[in-house]
Amino acid sequence: MSLYFVISRRYDLMEIMDDRYGESSSVIVSELPVSEWYSVIGDSTVAAAILDRIVHIGSSLIESQGEKGRLFTRGLTEKFKKC
Repeated sequence: MSLYFVISRRYDLMEIMDDRYGESSSVIVSELPVSEWYSVIGDSTVAAAILDRIVHIGSSLIESQGEKGRLFTRGLTEKFKKC
């Protein structure tokens, strides 16, 4: 699977964020840091518009540090198997 958005998906995400802008809350979860979103979305103008709608009104960015959740969960599962 490609990490890059196909053109139709860029505009789908833009339309969703535009419709929700100022009307509804949104939670977005990504393993990519925000700094890489421009290259993944693939069109800097559309990426800027999407990010503007995400971060413009009272947004919070929570970046995890350390292990990825999937790796952390795998470690817990392996610990419980030993019990």
